[in-house]
Amino acid sequence: MRDSIKIGDKLNHKYFWGFAGLLLVLMLFLAPGAAINIDELIHYKQGEKVVDWYYSKGENTACLNTPTSHLKYYGQSVDNLSALINRVFSIEDEYLIRHFIGALVGLLLLLVIGLITIELTGSHLAGIIAMGLAFISPRLMGHVYGNLKDIPFALGYAWSILFILKAFKEMPNPRWATIFFLAFGIAFTNSVRIGGLVLFMYAGLAFVTWFLINNSEGRKWLADTAFWKKIIPKAIVLVTVGYFFSLAFWPYGLINPIKNPLEALSVMEHYKISIKQIFEGDVYWSTNLPWYYLPKWLLISIPEIVWIGVISMVVYLALNKNESNTYYFNIGFLAFAFLFPVVYVVSIKSNLYSGWRQMYFIYAPFVALSAAGVWYLLTKLKKAKLIGVVAGLAILAVLPVSHTIKTFPSDYIYFNSLASFNKKAWSGYEYDYYWHEMKKAATWLDQELGEERKGRKIAIAANFNVGPYLFDREDIEVNYVHFYDKISKEWDYALLGVNYIHPYQLKNKTWKPTNVVKEFYHLGNPSVVIVKRQDTCAVNGYKAYKSRDFENAKKRLSKAVNNDPNDLNIMVYLAESLLALGELEKMDRVISESEKIHPEYEPIKLLKAKKQIQLKEYKQALAELNNLVRINPRYFKVIPYLIKCYEATGELEKANQLRIKYNV
Repeated sequence: MRDSIKIGDKLNHKYFWGFAGLLLVLMLFLAPGAAINIDELIHYKQGEKVVDWYYSKGENTACLNTPTSHLKYYGQSVDNLSALINRVFSIEDEYLIRHFIGALVGLLLLLVIGLITIELTGSHLAGIIAMGLAFISPRLMGHVYGNLKDIPFALGYAWSILFILKAFKEMPNPRWATIFFLAFGIAFTNSVRIGGLVLFMYAGLAFVTWFLINNSEGRKWLADTAFWKKIIPKAIVLVTVGYFFSLAFWPYGLINPIKNPLEALSVMEHYKISIKQIFEGDVYWSTNLPWYYLPKWLLISIPEIVWIGVISMVVYLALNKNESNTYYFNIGFLAFAFLFPVVYVVSIKSNLYSGWRQMYFIYAPFVALSAAGVWYLLTKLKKAKLIGVVAGLAILAVLPVSHTIKTFPSDYIYFNSLASFNKKAWSGYEYDYYWHEMKKAATWLDQELGEERKGRKIAIAANFNVGPYLFDREDIEVNYVHFYDKISKEWDYALLGVNYIHPYQLKNKTWKPTNVVKEFYHLGNPSVVIVKRQDTCAVNGYKAYKSRDFENAKKRLSKAVNNDPNDLNIMVYLAESLLALGELEKMDRVISESEKIHPEYEPIKLLKAKKQIQLKEYKQALAELNNLVRINPRYFKVIPYLIKCYEATGELEKANQLRIKYNV
């Protein structure tokens, strides 16, 4: 395209850098209003532990002891940098600094996307379009401020692609500056997540491709000893800097620079944690999602204007056959950099969750191709058609822009027209998986408490740690509760995000607690509710149940279920108490009412089986338990009861297999 298209009004590079400066100002302006996401709370604490490891010269090994989070396998260099800055300068509002760092990283990502597009087209206008398309992509930009893992990884990936393209253009003898910049890009990518090792393969692929494309000239260079004397030292520097420099801020990598990074790579490919996900209106574990999970998410959450640009690029390629080899390589390489990771994670069944945020790095080459396609439309169409195309593109751009204006800082929750926008997607797909909506709920409650908290400590329960929003005030106590288990804690107010709630309840409106004093919405969809506790029947009934005072538990929980008829766990503990008391008919009525709220709630299904076991109806209990395993293959509470039923029915081999498999 650079070689064949005449650019009538090629913009000066000053406009490109001016636009980048404008985006920087906007992003720094927005950073203080950004929300704290759930991963920040975990990764920032890990960053503090990493800094402790360095300050203690390796004696404080807390950062290496991460059996649940597996964070020792992450380089997370930018998270660690934010913790270091906060430590050195004793900054109180550490999350604000993180969000400013995120803004700078995000701006660099936009800038590199623009530079890739310029490398492809030779046009600064195309570069401006690329930065603009990335900036109006809510899924990407909604993660910029607080996601110091996926966005920096995307930056390193894009940076490396840019310098691979430059190195290819400079073949057969790339400049030392290009090699160093490429090595830095790979090192930075690996310092965030070791999956950046794939970029060495990308660089090697570009090297081999150049010789395949330039067959006769390539054979001459391959036979030239002087060529190898120049290229081998550069390859050594590329690998050495790209690999070992990435370990500088990663304790686990430094301890064993070969074994541990490779172990981390294996863990990253098949992440051990499985998380419940809503996808296409059903519930899956993230380790058992359909193969098309990622393609479907890409299809429904990338703005239409970006898709139009990619389609335009494909049309251009179909209509134009006379481009240079370098141009075709650039297009093919960008397409490869987008498609290869998608095909790879689908083929190895990688554990993906929370939309496609772990794959945001593929968006840079995708946007570059899209911007080139849009630029093609703008430069090739006649004036009569151009006006209509520009108007159409402007309308398409308005959709994500208006979404961001309406929803910031929860703008990442974006679905395009292929998903019938957000209203239809709610209850069909993971919605506020990063818990951004909690910010406005916590802020509202902090302001509303006012005089109420004077002279006493207010107890708040939440299914997200809202402590940082409340600056960890001494007059407020925050405890974590799962949405379904709010009965288990004492609290005055509960902030409950509409997350990890079964889609049946969302669709049938059986999820909402009583005594809601404030409800928050995201584009008309409920996102957070604030509940004020009216009495202590539920929590005292729970305590009585735990103390095996079942009569007292029955009395208190019966009153509690009348006060809050949608609380499933009140029903569970009430039914458990009735089972212990032998009041099976009353238990059946409670279970029947609970199934109207959620017909596949696992504790209720298990209770039905426990009743049948108590009645020695083992075959019926087995049927109920196996149905429960079908509903939720990871509901491991069923295992002891399955073993008991298999033993009671004489199926000893199956019982022993379960004992061995689950170490029971």
